Amino acid sequence: MYTNQCGVKGLAPSMIFFCLFMIFTTGLSWAEPGPIAEFHDGFEYSDSPANHGWSYIFSGDDNNFITTKEHAHSGARSLSGHSKNDSRVGLQFDCAKKGIGEELGAQDKFVLSVWFYDHYEEDKDERSSQFTHTLSYYEKSGYQGSVSLSANSYKYSFSEKILWKTFEVRSKGWHELKLAVENNKMDIYFDSLLVGKDIRSKVDKIGKYEWSSNIVSPDKPAFSWIDNVHVKYEKNP
Repeated sequence: MYTNQCGVKGLAPSMIFFCLFMIFTTGLSWAEPGPIAEFHDGFEYSDSPANHGWSYIFSGDDNNFITTKEHAHSGARSLSGHSKNDSRVGLQFDCAKKGIGEELGAQDKFVLSVWFYDHYEEDKDERSSQFTHTLSYYEKSGYQGSVSLSANSYKYSFSEKILWKTFEVRSKGWHELKLAVENNKMDIYFDSLLVGKDIRSKVDKIGKYEWSSNIVSPDKPAFSWIDNVHVKYEKNP
């Protein structure tokens, strides 16, 4: 028994610490979570996305991609992409260069989530909002593949191996695309619904996420918006 300077008896401070230690640790797993690398962009800025981890591809530049308050999934801004002629424009985030999704083991997890705004209206020129989302990946053999989500005249579709699979009628508003990799297999979700299971089965390394306009006819505009791009990679033992 310990007696302090005031004559009060009780447990020694070292014993109190030990008891608290046992209370808070008993029954807990000592397994440490794997290291996590992630990237998030909600586009809550007014300067170039090139200053925030993105780079331009095709004929894209600061004139084609700007943050705007016109539409926003959350917060005040989103990223607007537009092309006013037949030039293809795009931007990309290099996951591999940022150390996200490199050397995917069987227990590792990777998720890409992106919200996009479709202003589709039936019986109007549907080509105006045809932007494509693409995620590239590598197999151990060195083969480079990719998965894309796009839209035809009235439906959404994704690249299922060598074919395109349509799965949902287009609708105006915000939609979420999610690509998830686990056990080196990739699934695709649309608005929280699983629309493609094991669409790729040998995903050993993640490459780049690209957002680009389709090749459209001269004088036909292409424009769309994205928001809350989130990339997460969890390395597990």
